[in-house]
Amino acid sequence: MKKTVQVGLVGMHIGHKSETSPQWIWATFEQIDNLDVDRVAHPNLRPSFFDPDCPLCTVNVQPQLDRKTRLYPRIPVQASRTISIPSDKVALNREAQAVLAKLGSVWQYYELVDTQWPTYPSSKPSAWNSGLSQAVSNKPGGQPTPVFLTNITMETYFQSGNQPACNQEENVPNNVNCPSDYASLPPGALSRPILPIRRSGQRRSTTVHLQSPE
Repeated sequence: MKKTVQVGLVGMHIGHKSETSPQWIWATFEQIDNLDVDRVAHPNLRPSFFDPDCPLCTVNVQPQLDRKTRLYPRIPVQASRTISIPSDKVALNREAQAVLAKLGSVWQYYELVDTQWPTYPSSKPSAWNSGLSQAVSNKPGGQPTPVFLTNITMETYFQSGNQPACNQEENVPNNVNCPSDYASLPPGALSRPILPIRRSGQRRSTTVHLQSPE
Protein backbone atom coordinates (compact mmCIF):
# COMPACT_ATOMS: atom_id res chain seq x y z
CA MET A 1 0.00 0.00 0.00
CA LYS A 2 1.50 3.33 -1.05
CA LYS A 3 0.55 6.87 -0.18
CA THR A 4 1.46 9.97 -2.18
CA VAL A 5 2.35 13.02 -0.12
CA GLN A 6 3.27 16.56 -1.09
CA VAL A 7 6.22 18.27 0.56
CA GLY A 8 8.11 21.50 0.01
CA LEU A 9 11.83 22.02 -0.56
CA VAL A 10 13.17 24.23 2.25
CA GLY A 11 16.93 23.79 1.83
CA MET A 12 19.55 22.12 -0.31
CA HIS A 13 23.29 21.79 -0.88
CA ILE A 14 24.91 21.80 -4.31
CA GLY A 15 28.41 20.35 -4.25
CA HIS A 16 30.88 19.57 -6.99
CA LYS A 17 34.55 18.86 -7.49
CA SER A 18 36.83 20.33 -10.10
CA GLU A 19 40.36 19.65 -11.24
CA THR A 20 41.61 22.57 -9.15
CA SER A 21 39.23 22.05 -6.21
CA PRO A 22 39.34 18.33 -5.29
CA GLN A 23 38.02 18.98 -1.75
CA TRP A 24 34.60 20.04 -3.16
CA ILE A 25 32.97 23.40 -3.69
CA TRP A 26 29.81 23.64 -1.62
CA ALA A 27 26.95 26.07 -2.18
CA THR A 28 23.98 25.95 0.18
CA PHE A 29 20.52 27.42 -0.44
CA GLU A 30 17.37 27.99 1.61
CA GLN A 31 13.77 28.90 0.97
CA ILE A 32 13.32 32.59 1.77
CA ASP A 33 10.44 32.05 4.24
CA ASN A 34 12.40 29.77 6.55
CA LEU A 35 13.10 32.37 9.24
CA ASP A 36 11.46 35.63 8.23
CA VAL A 37 8.49 36.87 6.22
CA ASP A 38 7.45 40.37 5.16
CA ARG A 39 4.08 40.43 6.96
CA VAL A 40 3.03 43.65 5.21
CA ALA A 41 3.54 42.27 1.71
CA HIS A 42 2.44 38.74 2.64
CA PRO A 43 0.07 38.90 5.65
CA ASN A 44 -0.97 35.25 5.30
CA LEU A 45 2.53 33.81 5.40
CA ARG A 46 4.40 32.61 8.47
CA PRO A 47 8.07 31.61 8.79
CA SER A 48 8.55 27.86 8.54
CA PHE A 49 11.14 27.41 11.30
CA PHE A 50 10.80 30.47 13.53
CA ASP A 51 7.80 31.64 15.54
CA PRO A 52 7.91 35.46 15.78
CA ASP A 53 5.24 35.32 18.50
CA CYS A 54 7.63 33.51 20.82
CA PRO A 55 10.61 35.89 21.22
CA LEU A 56 11.70 34.20 24.46
CA CYS A 57 11.78 30.68 23.03
CA THR A 58 15.24 29.13 23.11
CA VAL A 59 16.72 28.57 19.66
CA ASN A 60 18.63 25.73 18.00
CA VAL A 61 18.03 23.31 20.89
CA GLN A 62 18.17 19.68 19.82
CA PRO A 63 15.28 17.48 21.07
CA GLN A 64 16.41 14.80 23.49
CA LEU A 65 16.16 11.13 22.61
CA ASP A 66 13.71 9.12 24.71
CA ARG A 67 15.88 6.27 26.01
CA LYS A 68 12.93 3.92 26.40
CA THR A 69 11.17 4.40 23.07
CA ARG A 70 14.33 5.34 21.13
CA LEU A 71 12.27 8.10 19.53
CA TYR A 72 12.51 11.87 19.43
CA PRO A 73 9.55 14.01 20.57
CA ARG A 74 7.53 15.43 17.69
CA ILE A 75 7.86 19.03 18.79
CA PRO A 76 8.88 22.04 16.68
CA VAL A 77 12.34 23.56 17.03
CA GLN A 78 12.76 27.33 17.12
CA ALA A 79 15.58 27.83 14.61
CA SER A 80 17.85 30.83 14.21
CA ARG A 81 20.81 31.69 11.99
CA THR A 82 23.98 32.30 14.02
CA ILE A 83 26.10 33.56 11.11
CA SER A 84 24.37 36.10 8.88
CA ILE A 85 24.29 35.72 5.11
CA PRO A 86 27.21 37.88 3.84
CA SER A 87 26.25 41.25 2.36
CA ASP A 88 27.68 40.41 -1.06
CA LYS A 89 25.51 37.27 -1.18
CA VAL A 90 22.46 39.31 -0.15
CA ALA A 91 23.08 41.63 -3.11
CA LEU A 92 23.66 38.67 -5.43
CA ASN A 93 20.41 37.06 -4.26
CA ARG A 94 18.43 40.22 -5.03
CA GLU A 95 19.87 40.35 -8.53
CA ALA A 96 19.22 36.66 -9.23
CA GLN A 97 15.73 36.72 -7.70
CA ALA A 98 14.75 39.69 -9.89
CA VAL A 99 15.75 37.79 -13.03
CA LEU A 100 13.97 34.62 -11.88
CA ALA A 101 10.83 36.61 -11.01
CA LYS A 102 10.63 37.92 -14.57
CA LEU A 103 10.78 34.33 -15.76
CA GLY A 104 8.04 33.30 -13.35
CA SER A 105 10.34 30.72 -11.80
CA VAL A 106 9.69 29.29 -8.35
CA TRP A 107 13.44 29.59 -7.71
CA GLN A 108 12.91 33.31 -7.08
CA TYR A 109 11.84 32.21 -3.59
CA TYR A 110 15.24 30.74 -2.73
CA GLU A 111 18.46 32.36 -1.60
CA LEU A 112 22.14 31.48 -1.56
CA VAL A 113 23.47 31.34 2.00
CA ASP A 114 27.12 31.14 0.94
CA THR A 115 29.67 29.06 -0.97
CA GLN A 116 32.63 27.23 0.57
CA TRP A 117 35.70 26.55 -1.56
CA PRO A 118 39.35 25.52 -1.02
CA THR A 119 41.88 28.36 -1.03
CA TYR A 120 44.89 26.02 -1.00
CA PRO A 121 43.82 22.76 -2.70
CA SER A 122 47.12 20.96 -2.13
CA SER A 123 46.81 21.30 1.66
CA LYS A 124 46.11 17.91 3.26
CA PRO A 125 43.35 17.52 5.88
CA SER A 126 44.54 18.34 9.38
CA ALA A 127 44.40 15.51 11.91
CA TRP A 128 41.77 15.58 14.65
CA ASN A 129 44.55 16.01 17.24
CA SER A 130 46.64 18.54 15.31
CA GLY A 131 45.58 21.31 17.67
CA LEU A 132 43.68 24.53 17.20
CA SER A 133 43.11 26.17 14.91
CA GLN A 134 44.11 23.80 12.09
CA ALA A 135 42.11 20.84 13.44
CA VAL A 136 39.01 22.98 12.91
CA SER A 137 39.81 25.36 10.06
CA ASN A 138 41.44 22.75 7.83
CA LYS A 139 39.41 19.70 8.82
CA PRO A 140 38.57 18.69 5.20
CA GLY A 141 41.86 19.89 3.70
CA GLY A 142 42.33 22.64 1.14
CA GLN A 143 42.13 25.47 3.71
CA PRO A 144 38.44 26.18 2.94
CA THR A 145 36.74 29.54 3.19
CA PRO A 146 34.48 30.29 4.91
CA VAL A 147 35.46 27.82 7.64
CA PHE A 148 31.90 27.48 8.94
CA LEU A 149 29.04 27.17 6.46
CA THR A 150 25.73 25.76 7.60
CA ASN A 151 22.15 25.49 6.42
CA ILE A 152 19.62 26.06 9.20
CA THR A 153 17.29 23.34 7.89
CA MET A 154 19.90 20.57 7.83
CA GLU A 155 22.64 21.68 10.24
CA THR A 156 20.63 23.54 12.85
CA TYR A 157 22.68 22.25 15.78
CA PHE A 158 26.11 22.53 14.13
CA GLN A 159 26.05 26.31 13.70
CA SER A 160 28.42 26.94 16.60
CA GLY A 161 31.08 24.69 15.13
CA ASN A 162 30.54 22.07 17.83
CA GLN A 163 29.82 18.98 15.74
CA PRO A 164 31.23 16.07 17.78
CA ALA A 165 33.73 13.62 16.35
CA CYS A 166 34.14 10.09 17.59
CA ASN A 167 35.70 6.73 16.81
CA GLN A 168 33.67 6.18 13.65
CA GLU A 169 34.63 9.60 12.30
CA GLU A 170 37.90 11.17 11.20
CA ASN A 171 40.06 8.20 12.29
CA VAL A 172 39.80 9.02 15.99
CA PRO A 173 41.52 6.13 17.86
CA ASN A 174 39.31 3.71 19.79
CA ASN A 175 41.15 4.50 23.02
CA VAL A 176 39.97 8.12 22.88
CA ASN A 177 36.82 8.67 24.92
CA CYS A 178 33.69 9.75 23.07
CA PRO A 179 31.14 12.22 24.44
CA SER A 180 29.26 10.52 27.29
CA ASP A 181 26.06 9.85 25.34
CA TYR A 182 27.54 9.42 21.86
CA ALA A 183 27.74 5.62 21.78
CA SER A 184 24.12 5.16 22.89
CA LEU A 185 22.67 7.28 20.10
CA PRO A 186 21.38 5.66 16.91
CA PRO A 187 23.18 6.36 13.60
CA GLY A 188 22.51 9.88 12.41
CA ALA A 189 21.04 10.99 15.73
CA LEU A 190 23.33 13.99 15.90
CA SER A 191 21.91 15.41 12.70
CA ARG A 192 18.16 14.99 13.19
CA PRO A 193 16.11 17.26 10.91
CA ILE A 194 14.05 19.97 12.51
CA LEU A 195 10.27 20.16 12.32
CA PRO A 196 8.51 23.24 10.95
CA ILE A 197 7.09 25.63 13.54
CA ARG A 198 3.87 26.10 11.61
CA ARG A 199 2.17 24.80 8.51
CA SER A 200 -0.33 27.63 8.02
CA GLY A 201 -0.10 29.99 5.07
CA GLN A 202 0.77 29.25 1.48
CA ARG A 203 4.39 28.20 1.07
CA ARG A 204 6.32 29.63 -1.84
CA SER A 205 8.48 26.63 -2.61
CA THR A 206 9.03 23.89 -5.10
CA THR A 207 6.77 20.88 -4.71
CA VAL A 208 8.01 17.32 -4.44
CA HIS A 209 5.74 14.28 -4.63
CA LEU A 210 6.88 11.25 -2.66
CA GLN A 211 5.48 7.76 -2.48
CA SER A 212 6.06 5.73 0.64
CA PRO A 213 4.54 2.68 2.34
CA GLU A 214 1.49 3.60 4.38
